[in-house]
Amino acid sequence: MDSILSSATFTCLTWTASTFLNISVFRWTYLLSVLWF
Repeated sequence: MDSILSSATFTCLTWTASTFLNISVFRWTYLLSVLWF
């Protein structure tokens, strides 16, 4: 049971981190494209 809980927590953290990174990359790409053009 403990391993399942830790696995779920790890998955949640990984998903949150990847989502945050994707949003950050999208924002920077948008800003750079706006500044470029």
